Amino acid sequence: MSLLSVTNDVETRWNAAASPWDAAALADIYNDDALFFGLLPEFFVGRRAIEAYFSHYVGLYSRVNLSLVDQQVREISPTIVAAQGFGEIRNTHCDGLIVSSRVRTSLVMTRSAGGWGISLHHFSHIPASFPKKVLSVEE
Repeated sequence: MSLLSVTNDVETRWNAAASPWDAAALADIYNDDALFFGLLPEFFVGRRAIEAYFSHYVGLYSRVNLSLVDQQVREISPTIVAAQGFGEIRNTHCDGLIVSSRVRTSLVMTRSAGGWGISLHHFSHIPASFPKKVLSVEE
């Protein structure tokens, strides 16, 4: 399985669980001890806490679509893959309103006997502007 196919598989499973919105099915994509930094101010640890996060949106969203784009994927080990890039999110509210956004994404996925799951999820809003100073990387 290629590195990008790991990310694509997780994205496909995430979208299947989010259409229609299903907090328990979404949480099942995450490992038991996963760390989750979503767009709410709280920090969530573990699958049940992550399910509680997704439950915040029950009754608000009928479905959500996530497209992971411009992903840089690296193998940490044969059972750990890290990806960072952007997420294009299309939230369909229960009243029919559609809200689209683009967020910064970081994911760490680990493979177990049950397949690939998310161990670390960090999404954040993209700042309206960036510092003008160019950052250099020392070698």
